[in-house]
Amino acid sequence: MSFIRTIPLVFPITTANGVLSTLTVCTLTAKQVREIGKKFDADNDPSGFHALDQEFELAVAMTGQTDDIIAQLKKPDYNSLVVQVDRLTNYTTADLLEEEADAKREAGEKADTITFLPDSPTLLVAIHDPVNGEMTEYRLQPPTVGLTRQLRIEKDAHRRGMMVASSCTGLHQDVIDQFHMPDFNHLMERVRDFLTQQGDFFQTETLTD
Repeated sequence: MSFIRTIPLVFPITTANGVLSTLTVCTLTAKQVREIGKKFDADNDPSGFHALDQEFELAVAMTGQTDDIIAQLKKPDYNSLVVQVDRLTNYTTADLLEEEADAKREAGEKADTITFLPDSPTLLVAIHDPVNGEMTEYRLQPPTVGLTRQLRIEKDAHRRGMMVASSCTGLHQDVIDQFHMPDFNHLMERVRDFLTQQGDFFQTETLTD
């Protein structure tokens, strides 16, 4: 199960299975995206080629198409695909829900009011918790100072972030790894808020929600 978007191809292509005129783009889990990222050292690549290769592999994985099919796309259609790959990989759940609502309004359709509680979020994509079964929502609370002091010895930023996220949610890191990227992005953004923002930031949020 994934959050899905469909892209119409302006320049359809012919494949062994017939004419391909649309592409379906699906979210991936945090673990899947991280595994793809490990193959490319995009942060230390002055040429930018590794980032392009990573982008291509994400496009393949998120569409379920083969390398050859994605390579056959005309560049304008590939550019449209890359935009959606970027959004489904880097946007938060709230960002995507608002974008979907805006698209409905622009099309003259009725869009429901979005209610998204940052500390009691509903998952965009339900996941399976081996202890509690299907999981559609979870709760967050700030970490303690004691925990953050203990985690200073962990040098790996990703592992440190996952440890804090696990503490804030009460979820095992393997469960968090199942979060699809928009849900994972919300979680990690909220963790960053807990670590860096002052108390009145959350008080103002509570008063205005």
